[in-house]
Amino acid sequence: MEVWRKYGVQSDIYFPLIVAGSTDFAGSGDYTHASGDVKVSKDGGAAATATNSPSVIAMGNGNMWKLTLTATEMQAALIAVVVSDAATKAIDDQMIIINTYGNASGQHAFDLDTATQTVDLSTTAKNDVNAEVDTALTDIHLDHLLAADYDPASKPGVATALFNELVESDAGVSRYTANALEQAPTGGGSTATIMWEPVIPKSIDLADTKSVRMGVRVWDAIDDLPSTAEITPGTIDIDRSANGGTSWSSVVSGAACSEQAGLIYYDEVFDSGSGYAENDSIRITFYSQKVTISANDHEFADANGVSFQTVIRSSVSAADIADSVLDEALSGHTTAGTLGKAVADIAADVWAYTLEAGAPSNAQTATEFMRLFASVLLGLTNDGSGSQFVARDLADLKDRVTAAIDADGFRTSMTLDGS
Repeated sequence: MEVWRKYGVQSDIYFPLIVAGSTDFAGSGDYTHASGDVKVSKDGGAAATATNSPSVIAMGNGNMWKLTLTATEMQAALIAVVVSDAATKAIDDQMIIINTYGNASGQHAFDLDTATQTVDLSTTAKNDVNAEVDTALTDIHLDHLLAADYDPASKPGVATALFNELVESDAGVSRYTANALEQAPTGGGSTATIMWEPVIPKSIDLADTKSVRMGVRVWDAIDDLPSTAEITPGTIDIDRSANGGTSWSSVVSGAACSEQAGLIYYDEVFDSGSGYAENDSIRITFYSQKVTISANDHEFADANGVSFQTVIRSSVSAADIADSVLDEALSGHTTAGTLGKAVADIAADVWAYTLEAGAPSNAQTATEFMRLFASVLLGLTNDGSGSQFVARDLADLKDRVTAAIDADGFRTSMTLDGS
């Protein structure tokens, strides 16, 4: 008998033993193994006694025998096992031939135990395969797609073949026939290319009456504007956030949008009565908007929504701008060479200017004159009935004006202290 086993791997061999002079399978009562009864030859070499003894396995009314060959005994391409009883023989002689696989030294290098094999063709085999493939492609003229010249005026193969019917000659250059181009594809696929464009103002005026239109423009690049029957307009949410705010407040929630050919839209009046204010950030979210053409849905916004943002403009007059510019110039630009510094210097120079030259007591700046006027008009004085009139400073710390008066009541001299 002949079996296959993997090279170099311990293996159990199952075989029958026949009672000598009979057709019955031998059992343990018919045959007792003795050392040397089982011999092993590897690749036709010298026979060696098997390492293990055979054992009987009952099989109903019959028996079979098992012999375990070691990994070393399995290291050969072809292994011969002979079971032969000494005289007088209790059993007929038996031989088992074992072909090994799965190793370069085995009878077959191919490994039957590996599901996916890596097969390396020889150079000759590869060349043969390539030649066969090239011949097959040439036979059906597929080589004309890339590897050989295709002359549309002298088409290879059958004239009514699909490719030949689609192509014609244009002065020797291939081009599609009119029949190939005259009809668009048919079937379940969509023939529409839907384009979407949001229509959201960059900024919005706060107004109590004027409505602002927001929406989505939609068109079919292949055909025309989708009709209202093809448009599902969906809904809209509008939220606001005050200037500098960190959260959103809902103003419009789940309102139905309207549609016209090529447009989904919603009109809103951004007025203070609805809670809007200047400088607000505005978030606009569209939901469940689509176009259905030839039973194919083209979505712009699903149930999760698509959001956009804009802002409510601040109304600023020319006077407001002028005031802001001047305030900034006077308060924020006061270093040398700036407008604020120049204006401040002019004011300082005016109040420091000497308005009247002459004796030191009469040479007063504008600031000093104001102090003198204030003392006479608002400060404490004497009654002026004697030969001297005195006016004190507003803090009553010094004499600002001292006038000498003669018997006729005229001032004859003045002492001024505007410091």
